Amino acid sequence: MFNKISAWAGPRGLLASPEARFLAIYHDSPGLTDPNKLRMDVCITIPPDTKVDGEIGKATIPAGNNAIAHFELKSDQYTDAWNAIYGGWLPESGYQPDDRPCFKLYLNDPQDHPEGKQRVDIYVPVKPL
Repeated sequence: MFNKISAWAGPRGLLASPEARFLAIYHDSPGLTDPNKLRMDVCITIPPDTKVDGEIGKATIPAGNNAIAHFELKSDQYTDAWNAIYGGWLPESGYQPDDRPCFKLYLNDPQDHPEGKQRVDIYVPVKPL
């Protein structure tokens, strides 16, 4: 999916922008949902006036309060990161998840990291208990 959106965004000059970031928006829980039924969107940040076409759509992430956790992860550490948020921080926080989707904001190319790690911010929409 990242290759597909990159192939669309590249010729439009959207990847050259220093503000361009990739996101993965989760509409289901990867830990609870069968991988064949998992719904997620792969996205790139774009200027508001960008025209979309074909299989590429445009959406706005709903506003609201989010818990934001920053990680540097190897590809096999994502489950641990999600568990740290939902099983560690969240139960003690005074917050609960709300109905908006969670998402990951990718901050680097892991090939450029000295240890091959992906820097990500994981956004978990929350509301008070």
